[in-house]
Formats: sequence, C-alpha cells, structure tokens
Amino acid sequence: TLGNRSPAHMADRLCYITWLVAFVMVALWLTTTMRNMSSDHLFTDFYVGGGVANRIHGRMVAPADITAASPRSPLFAYDPPRFNRARGAFVPSDGAVRITWRKPVRTIRSEPATGAQKADLLRSVVQELEQSRNSGLIMSRKLKDLAKHQGWASIARSPQSDVDLQNEVVRLCTVLTEATETFSAADISHLMDALVELGTREPQFRTFMAGKGRETLNAISSRASQEEVASKFTGRQASQLIWAFSKMGIRNENLVEVLGQRLMTEDVLNQLNAHDISMTVWGLAKVRCKNIALLDSLAESVASGEAVEAFGAQSLVNVAWGFAKLGIRNEALMVAIADRTMGEEFLYTCNAQNIASTAWAFGTLRIRNAQLMTALAVRILQNGFLASFKPQEIAMTAWAFATLGIRNEELMGAFAESITQDAFLSRFKAQE
Repeated sequence: TLGNRSPAHMADRLCYITWLVAFVMVALWLTTTMRNMSSDHLFTDFYVGGGVANRIHGRMVAPADITAASPRSPLFAYDPPRFNRARGAFVPSDGAVRITWRKPVRTIRSEPATGAQKADLLRSVVQELEQSRNSGLIMSRKLKDLAKHQGWASIARSPQSDVDLQNEVVRLCTVLTEATETFSAADISHLMDALVELGTREPQFRTFMAGKGRETLNAISSRASQEEVASKFTGRQASQLIWAFSKMGIRNENLVEVLGQRLMTEDVLNQLNAHDISMTVWGLAKVRCKNIALLDSLAESVASGEAVEAFGAQSLVNVAWGFAKLGIRNEALMVAIADRTMGEEFLYTCNAQNIASTAWAFGTLRIRNAQLMTALAVRILQNGFLASFKPQEIAMTAWAFATLGIRNEELMGAFAESITQDAFLSRFKAQE
C-alpha cells in the first residue's frame, strides 16, 4: 500500500512519472509538427497496376494523365520494394510506383483598389455611421479601420471615381458635423488622428477634406476651442491636435491660441515629452503659425536642464527645422540642440535627412556654430555615409556651409565628386 512506501521511494516514482509525461508530450508535439509539415508541403500518390490513386480526384488515373490529374509538379518518383510478411523479406513492387509531389506556393495578389472601390468602402462606413449615430470614439475607430483596409491606399483612379469619392466625403462630413457638439476632448483627438490617417493613405481624401470638408473641420475646431472641452485636453492631445490640423493643411490661429494657453499651463507643460514638443513645433511651422508665447515656452522647456537629452534624432531635427522655418532665432535653444547633436554617438543615429536639415536650420537662422558644422562634415565623410544623400540633401548642406562662411574643402570635394556622376547629376532639380 501507499502507506508502506518510504518518502524516497515515492519521490522516485513521482520523478519517473513526470519524465514519462514530458516525453509523451514532446513526442505528440513532434508527431503533430511533422504531420503538418508533410501535409503542407508534400503529397503522395500511388501507382497501382498502371493507375494512380490520386488523393485530389479520388479515383484511379492513368499514368499518362498524371499532368492533367494534378497541377503539381513531381518532386521525385521511385519504385519502392514491398515487405512480404509470408516470406519475411522485401520483394519487388511489381509495378507499384510512389510519386511524391511538392505542393505549389500560392501567391495571393492584392490588386490595387480603384477610386470607385474606395468610394464603396467609405460609403459602407458612412451608412453605418448614419444608422447607428455612434459616439466620437466609435466613429474614429471605424474610420481608422477603414484607413488600414488594404483597398484604401491606391494610385488607381479616374475622374468619375474621384467624383464618387468626393460625394462620400461630403456625406461623411455631414454626419461628423451633426455629431460635433457631442464630442469630448478625447473624441476630437481620436477623430482628427483617424482623418489624418485616411488622408495620409489617400491624398485625395485630404484634398477633399481641406476643400468641401473645411466647414466640418472648422466645426470640430470650434468645439475644441470651447472652454469646457479645451480644459480637458491633456498635453499630448493638445499637441497632437495642432499637428493633425496642420497635417490636413488647416491653419486656425484661434484654435492654436486656445491650445497654446492649455499647453503653457505649468502642469500640462511639464507632462510634455520630446515627441509632443516636436509635433507641436512641426505643426506650427507647417502652416506658418507663429505663436511666439507658445514657442518661447517650448524652447525654454527644451533648453533648460537636461530635457534635451530625451530627444532622439528626428524629434530634435523637427524642433530645429520648425524654429528655422518660422524664422525664430532662440540662441539658448539652438545651443542646446547643437550640444545634443554633438553628444556621444548621437550623430550615428542621424540619417542623411537629419544631417541636412540640421545644417539647413543653422544656416537659415545664421547661427554660426563651427564646431557643430565640423562634426556634421566628419560624419558625412565617414564610412560611405555620403552615398545615402539625395540631391536635395547635398544642396541643403552645401548651402548651409556657404551661407555660414565655413570652408571645408574635403567635404566640398566629396560633394563635387558625388554630384558629377551622370546618374546622380540628372536627379538634381533646377533650384538645387
């Protein structure tokens, strides 16, 4: 009985059972895996007495009809011996031939959607929104799902398909306008993000929204500007909203003023991270909206303490580019940007566009930082990095060095050698 067995004996039995169960589970897993691999990649048909027992057709097929019977091409064929139990030995197969086929790889082609198909996709979403009268959050989710649909992004279009798509955009705007007064701060943030995503994947949608849909965007911005809504925006939502309206090509100084007041609130400003500040500055610069008070607050936030250390290459470049685009010369900010750029290994995280945009920003603002420009030149000349530069990026960088009066013969020589190549020179535009 169990009571008569020692603890050591019981432990040994338990260990044995555990190993046995583990072995069985592994064996089952390997069997299943091999079976799936076999069924996914190989088929076996048997020739018996001159015919083929074809698993696809379920009947005997003559050897001459092998190609017609199966669209697969044979991997290998052989005449295996059979084991005769009575004789206890392998004997010739007497014509039984096994052929193993490789399952063909199926390629699913995704045909580009036409404008008419995109209009149908949008029509389906609009009809659903019209019938259900959903909240702003659910509306934005449905629109984001549409933006991710593989049929939404396409270059195929026709004049009629553009008209159809525009008509559906008008219907969508009607639904959104009617629901605007119920939107919360979070609803507006999510909705604008969805509209931007739709416009990014289908530029014609963005064009229509900036035209026929401008009244709807104005209604959304008016709702966002209301005190009871604006006071509920988080720092990230406010910065994202400035970015989103700029992305749609809409300049609304009243909205920027309201959101700027919200962003300059001490507790909200302290919540902003590098990405939030970068989006805000980029958004303001994109539509040439020079809100000095907000930009000064953001610059001070970046330049003070060690905040700039949290900026990655793209975020830092966006800030430098934005201030240069707006023509705002903030010495403390640009010193912080230069120091961060020259930090250990930071330049190795920058791509060609980052380098060129940084040089262009300092050149545009006429801030002559020879140490920074030298560091940029050294990075450009290292390890074939110059090969990744496009014509515009070379032009921007060379212009910045010339504008600042910084002479670097080695860099200019490398630029000259690169641009005089026939294949490269033909890609330059007139202004470059």
